Amino acid sequence: MLGNIVFHVIILIDRLRNSFVISGDYDLSKVSDSKQFVVCLELKEYLESKYKISLNDAELYNLALIIDTNT
Repeated sequence: MLGNIVFHVIILIDRLRNSFVISGDYDLSKVSDSKQFVVCLELKEYLESKYKISLNDAELYNLALIIDTNT
């Protein structure tokens, strides 16, 4: 399952570096109460710092779902 998360994160980094950004209105309150969301926020901070990318709410929401469904 960790392999699935890593695979999705690699794709996410590649997409953002190539300006392919997920957009739209996503309600973070649907996922913000979970333990996985805390991990997601830490991962977001790390990815933005390490790879000089920016994750918007839509990207964050999708990342939270990926982590939630694979843990």
